Amino acid sequence: MTKKLEDLFDLADMESDAEIEIKISTDIEVSKQQLQELDSTLDKIDAALPTVRDINTSDAELDRLSKLAEDSFSELMELGMNVEPMKGYEIFSTASSLLGHAIAAKNAKVNNKLRVVALQIQKARLDLQALKMGDADQPIDGESKLLDRNSILDAILKQTK
Repeated sequence: MTKKLEDLFDLADMESDAEIEIKISTDIEVSKQQLQELDSTLDKIDAALPTVRDINTSDAELDRLSKLAEDSFSELMELGMNVEPMKGYEIFSTASSLLGHAIAAKNAKVNNKLRVVALQIQKARLDLQALKMGDADQPIDGESKLLDRNSILDAILKQTK
């Protein structure tokens, strides 16, 4: 559109193709950073979950979907760079949405693992409560120190100061 037509119909200024591509590229960079952060978070959670079992079946599926979305994103980015700028907008938009799907798959994986961790913590808390309320003969894991009367009195005096 020309400037005269925009003035005649009182339209807002059209964004140029370069501005659209800059916006898309910044959105894609932010999405890539989020994906990298999610990957590092997943690695941390995997390291903290040696006792979680039978969770790898859904993990493999989510990893496969995420990898597929990332590969499709890369292919669409290459295609978008080789077409006219007017047509490239739709391709870049689709590539961005595919990267969003990859991020969503990683988020689902993280949420699933966190839910399992929360359940394990709740189970451990319930087991400890049952142990405290149940048999008094079974010892509870913990630490102990052998103190004499004077050291106990010193500790109490230090706390009051």
